[in-house]
Amino acid sequence: MPTCFITAASRKIVIAWLALTVIDTFQCALLGYRAYREFSFGGRSRLVTLIYKDGIIYYIFMMGMSVVCMTLFLTLPPEYLRLTTGPTHVIHTALTARVVLHVRRLAAKQCSNPSWISVESTDRTMLFASAQQLSQ
Repeated sequence: MPTCFITAASRKIVIAWLALTVIDTFQCALLGYRAYREFSFGGRSRLVTLIYKDGIIYYIFMMGMSVVCMTLFLTLPPEYLRLTTGPTHVIHTALTARVVLHVRRLAAKQCSNPSWISVESTDRTMLFASAQQLSQ
């Protein structure tokens, strides 16, 4: 079975990681600003708190991985490029699954009959319903 190995790579790929780092930084700043506004005006919904907290953790870890990828790519030979992409995908998937699992656990805790979940925010209210409840 033939196997492919990276033998040469352009250092210009660092521009992609730099762009990802800038985007992650910007999104984390926007999320942090929105979280600050939400909680300074009295928003105390557990779901909103969970999403802001997990979202900020996600963006901080992804920024860190982008910086590590750039540093390793600039200092190591091109053959080691796979060392940076694999863990980045794993961390991205794990953090995304973490958010989903935390939301599910919170929904199960909040109500014994999880057909309706209400989330109150400072400027709006969201109401979630199960598919079974909507069909009735």
